[in-house]
Amino acid sequence: MTVSVSRMKRLKFNLSRLLGFIRALVKNKKSFVGICIIFVFIVFSLVPWLFTPYDPLKDVGLAGSIAAPSWAKIFTGSEGYCENIIVVNDPGFNSIRSLDEFSLNSTNPSRVYFGYSSSVGYSATGGSGPGCLFVSYVRGEKLRGAENVTAVVEKTFSYPYKVAPERFTGSIACFVEGAVSDVPVKVSFFITKEGEGNFFIIRNETMKVVYLWRISDQPLTSPMLDWVSATAGTISQMDSRSESLKINLYGYLDVNKTRPYWQYYSVSPEMDIFGGGPYNFTVGVEILFLDQGKSENVHVTVYLDDFQFRTLGNAWGLLGTDHYGRDLFSQLVYGARISLYVGLLASVLGIVLGLIVGLAAGYLGRVVDEILMRFSDMLLVIPTLPLLIVLVAVLGPSLNNLILLLGFLGWMGFARVVRSQVLSLRERPFVEAAKAAGAGSGYIMFRHILPNIMALVYVNLATSVPGAVVAEASLSWLGFYDPRIMSWGRMLYEAQQQLASWYAWWWVIPPGICIALLALSFILIGYGLDEILNPRLRERR
Repeated sequence: MTVSVSRMKRLKFNLSRLLGFIRALVKNKKSFVGICIIFVFIVFSLVPWLFTPYDPLKDVGLAGSIAAPSWAKIFTGSEGYCENIIVVNDPGFNSIRSLDEFSLNSTNPSRVYFGYSSSVGYSATGGSGPGCLFVSYVRGEKLRGAENVTAVVEKTFSYPYKVAPERFTGSIACFVEGAVSDVPVKVSFFITKEGEGNFFIIRNETMKVVYLWRISDQPLTSPMLDWVSATAGTISQMDSRSESLKINLYGYLDVNKTRPYWQYYSVSPEMDIFGGGPYNFTVGVEILFLDQGKSENVHVTVYLDDFQFRTLGNAWGLLGTDHYGRDLFSQLVYGARISLYVGLLASVLGIVLGLIVGLAAGYLGRVVDEILMRFSDMLLVIPTLPLLIVLVAVLGPSLNNLILLLGFLGWMGFARVVRSQVLSLRERPFVEAAKAAGAGSGYIMFRHILPNIMALVYVNLATSVPGAVVAEASLSWLGFYDPRIMSWGRMLYEAQQQLASWYAWWWVIPPGICIALLALSFILIGYGLDEILNPRLRERR
């Protein structure tokens, strides 16, 4: 009972002392500023999804390549900027309300039916979502009523910007069911500009081969059609009655708007399809039922899913995008986790190693001191950054390898400081008393000397984190980064590779500021700890 009460008193005393230390740390102006900065980065590290829904590496093509921040047009005007336009709100057709987005035009409305189906879904069309749209062609007569019928499912949208988008993407998943041998079906994905007809169509003739189709007989000279790809999907059922198709549309503009990369035709900027707006555009699917009149009671249905089209602008989000269209703000938020992880673990490892070496060298002395200090001197004269580059190149650019290398190469200076303090402490009377009582060297070092140098440990731990953060950023900036993660140094490296510092300052300045702020915060905390724990700097009250 007495032992339990004694432990409780000791625990309360230690807790009270810890709370008093935290209060003193918060009251110190320098450390308070550092704590506030670190708190922001810790929140970014722990809950990044609260600030951004995008993955810093996987979510590509969110906007155009190296898009400017959305707020950039406030300072430079909106004439040269355009943002993303998502035309279809529910491309997966998750509910029947998605039917209201589209309209149907047909050359024979009495034979074509348009609606929503929840029974087919992705398993047949190759798309996603629980439902899909369908267009059915129905005829009861045999020969006299046979005719070619065109059905168009379309949606009109407005393009309000004066400049063209950098990229556009579209897709449609199709599934044809019924007497396909009697009524072959052609499916076309088209874009129409108000008053100027169709610009391009991707058409499927046999439901297996997809190719580019132009309405006009003129050469392909539009800068919008830099390149367009379309691929057929797999056949869902191995018979002649039902086949599936997936059409993908993708293209982007030449930056100089002079010519497409794959077409060597001369193009003037006036031929910019989207530019010079606002214009109304129509995106849709044209379905041609080729009724050959071979049988009666014909019923052919085309199911449509994953119907989407969007334009990718040159302005996006808080910090814009990189050359892959990835969100730079997401990279900045997730980069805080990497810098804190590397900085803290590498510093802890270096401090622990330096503490052990310094204690052993200072207390044991003689041969042990000589060996440890000469080894420390040998490592101190080797340039750290070149050595890190060589070791990372040999071991591989893994984040854990980098932490181990930074820790094993960052203990020498602290070990010498600890040794000098231990040389003074081992001559104190309380150490002589412990020796007289029969205490061993290990007991004296860790129970009597270590508590007297813990203030030194705290201060050096705080001040060594910036070095590790800057070292990681330096190696990443030189290209020795872990390809599986995004860090602030890697952001600077990729910006340098794209020469972004000349025209995309929003890509370069934010990660540089974050590196400086994180390093500054730990330095301020280190100064605050020194003022609190150092009796010579402690404020008199």
